[in-house]
Amino acid sequence: MWLKGPITPAGPKSPFSPLLPGSPFSPCCPFIPGIPSTPVSPLLPFSPFIPASPFSPLSPLSPGSPQCPFSPRSPFSPLSPFSPSSPCKPSSPLSPFSPLVPFSQVSPFTPFCPFIPGRPEFPLSPLTPASPIKKDRNKESQERIKTMQHY
Repeated sequence: MWLKGPITPAGPKSPFSPLLPGSPFSPCCPFIPGIPSTPVSPLLPFSPFIPASPFSPLSPLSPGSPQCPFSPRSPFSPLSPFSPSSPCKPSSPLSPFSPLVPFSQVSPFTPFCPFIPGRPEFPLSPLTPASPIKKDRNKESQERIKTMQHY
C-alpha cells in the first residue's frame, strides 16, 4: 500500500533487475531491458516512510499522554464505588429470608426424609427379599436369551 505512484505492479521484484540485468529476469519483471530501472529510484523516497516517523509519537501515547484513549478510562475507576452503591443495600430486605434458617431446624420433619422417625426403616427391609428377585431376573434373562436364539 505504501508503493504508490510511478511504481509498477511488479515493484517488489524491481530490485532484481539492477542486480542482474540479464534477459532471464525480464519475463519476471515488466521492465524493458533497454530502459534503466527508474522505478527503483522512487523506492528510496518511500524508504523514509518505512521508519514510520509518525508512528514514533504512538509510543509516547502509551505512557499515558492526553491523546491516549486509555486516559479516559481512568474515570471508570469511580465505577468501583458503584459496587458498594446503595442498590446493594436493598439486600438488607433479603434478611426476611433469614426465616429460611429456621427451616434447617425443621429438617427433622418427615417431608424431607421418607423415613418416619417413629417407625423402622422400611425401605431396607424389602431389599432383603430383593436378592431372590435378582435370581428370578437372572432366570428371566436366560429365558429371553433362549427365545432370542429361537428367532
